[in-house]
Amino acid sequence: YIEYALYKTSDVQIHITNQSGQKLVSHSNLKFQNEPIGKHTHLLPTANLANGIYFCLIDMNGKKSTKKFALCR
Repeated sequence: YIEYALYKTSDVQIHITNQSGQKLVSHSNLKFQNEPIGKHTHLLPTANLANGIYFCLIDMNGKKSTKKFALCR
């Protein structure tokens, strides 16, 4: 899961990259239009990813945030 908070209504897009910066997950299920103010939680589609270190890039109306996570099954 990925969690983030919005302080104004925003369009949000989420990407998952590897340590080299290659985009691995970026599709329409991770684009949210007019998300309201408040905290949000979304399930990340990681079924096709191997164990390892990844980065979740969150773009909120041009403001970008990066969260590092480890995938271990």
